[in-house]
Amino acid sequence: VRHTIEEELGQSMDDLFSDFDETPLATAS
Repeated sequence: VRHTIEEELGQSMDDLFSDFDETPLATAS
């Protein structure tokens, strides 16, 4: 997810968000 967001928006996650929890909240099928 991190790579996709950084690729799409052209900035690092640290620059875009002050806090980003990489633990998924749920899964779907």
